[in-house]
Amino acid sequence: MLQRSGVIPVAANTRRELAREREVGSSGTSSGKPTGAEGVPWLQPPAWVPPYAGLLNNLPALLRLRATPERWVTVFPLFLRDNRTGTPEDVKLLRIALNTIYSYQVYGKSEHYVVAAMTPAALQDCRRLRLPCYNATHYPATRTIIDIYWARLLVLRDVLTEGYHVHLSDLDIAYLRPAFGWSANASDGSMMREEALHKNGTVRFMVNGGCKFLLANERVVAFLDSLMPHKARGVKTQIAMGAQAYRTWAPCCTLASCTAAKAAGLAAITPHPNQFGTQHCAPGPGFRPCSPDLSSLYVHAICLHKETDKEAMLAGLDVMFLRRDIGGGLTGAQALRDPAVLGRPDPEAIRRSGLPCATGAWHGKQAACV
Repeated sequence: MLQRSGVIPVAANTRRELAREREVGSSGTSSGKPTGAEGVPWLQPPAWVPPYAGLLNNLPALLRLRATPERWVTVFPLFLRDNRTGTPEDVKLLRIALNTIYSYQVYGKSEHYVVAAMTPAALQDCRRLRLPCYNATHYPATRTIIDIYWARLLVLRDVLTEGYHVHLSDLDIAYLRPAFGWSANASDGSMMREEALHKNGTVRFMVNGGCKFLLANERVVAFLDSLMPHKARGVKTQIAMGAQAYRTWAPCCTLASCTAAKAAGLAAITPHPNQFGTQHCAPGPGFRPCSPDLSSLYVHAICLHKETDKEAMLAGLDVMFLRRDIGGGLTGAQALRDPAVLGRPDPEAIRRSGLPCATGAWHGKQAACV
């Protein structure tokens, strides 16, 4: 339970237990830290057993092991269809997800993440890939996309109420800079600015919820709770967030505006700039991952529905870091069963990207509403 002051304090003995968990792998004889291939779990030697392997049904223990010392953790919700047949779309969906995690570890400079497996197929693949899995299959009421998206908020809420600050991330993102370079300043969180109106002039949405940073406090939890009644209307979570603007949360850009929002009991959210500057769904001419005028944290394949189009967009921007060919004459179904096939780094694509960027900071501290 959250305390009135915010985050649950960590007892000294818990800190010692966490230190031992990080130091000793599941075998009890090694660090348990992946080596080689930039440290991604799916390319480690077959004998490697991660220290989190037995924690998929123990969220508190998994969070203790995976969070930063400041109690930040990234949550990647993974949704895979249970009736996959190995179509090109099936293959690309998983490859794009692995590209997100690869870029997060290599260029986001973090291993502080868990993967919330939202379906049985997602849990199966998560375990096969030896990712830090949380069994979240009980959250969605159905397997529909809209139920999955609402269930993600329930996972997010549970992590927050365990006393951990959350970076929630879609799995169609390529990270370019250190993920935890964001500073809360006076706000309770940050989401990307993405504004749109309905034809009648009412607000459709104000921010994109696919990559959000949220502090663990009562205002943020109350904001999430206020969204839940909108689920019965069958609307998307992003539209629900727009409907609750200035009711349970408010965008803020300055110390004064964020302080005023919090004083009114609202979650104070600082929008970070749209990833493509003045563009919305697509980059402007000459976009480069390390463009100094943008200093984006990530590239997000928004506005696209097919995995083929998402992968083509990421590849066209030189931020698809994994090989796009299956190789070896394997079928799509066979590739899905082989952890090493879909997650192989592409050295040439990595070279073209120009990463890592010379400037490590991103403009998360600069509000997009000023």
